[in-house]
Amino acid sequence: MISRPSEFEHLDVIAMTRDGRKTMELFESSCKKLDGRYEIGLPWKGDPAKLPNNYPLAKQRLESLERSLSKNPDKAAKYNDAIREYELNGWARRLTESEIKNTKSPVYYLPHHGIYRPEKKSTPLRIVFDPACLYQGISWNSFLH
Repeated sequence: MISRPSEFEHLDVIAMTRDGRKTMELFESSCKKLDGRYEIGLPWKGDPAKLPNNYPLAKQRLESLERSLSKNPDKAAKYNDAIREYELNGWARRLTESEIKNTKSPVYYLPHHGIYRPEKKSTPLRIVFDPACLYQGISWNSFLH
């Protein structure tokens, strides 16, 4: 974190919009340390229960991704490795049948795709999630500050 001289500290408050202040309050109130890492809640501005179940769109996007990957085994292997890394790091996991059947809250799927940059040795593939993707005129981003 960069420290600022005390005479400039008030500028953050003055320059911040009402929406920005609300977002900071949500971040500060939800911030907690778990297993040596920080977890911060999403700054919802709308009730996430009102997000539409975008399963048809997510399925369509996944099928398109799978068709694309089926034409390029090297990209498919890299994508599979990246997803496996998400699982190994605990960033993602497969839901159990029981979890799927017993989900009470609305469900919203985040479509994803790969950005391939073979010249990047450390990350030749980066998975990108698309929270701006519209379904019925609504996106995940439209519900966040």
